[in-house]
Amino acid sequence: LSGENRNGEKMQLTMSNISSDVLELLLEFVYTGSLIIDSANAKTLLEAANKFQFNTFCKVCVSFL
Repeated sequence: LSGENRNGEKMQLTMSNISSDVLELLLEFVYTGSLIIDSANAKTLLEAANKFQFNTFCKVCVSFL
């Protein structure tokens, strides 16, 4: 992820071992509280939720699995 802060300075955040699709779902969950989870992404989402310590997100993934 990259962008500029309020002062126009460039900033960059590097995230390893997480796909852009999973990151998008995590951010959507953070901003909206909704989560699209299915058998294709549940395990990957759980791993990402654990990585970022999103406890509620983890519980939803575990319940689905």
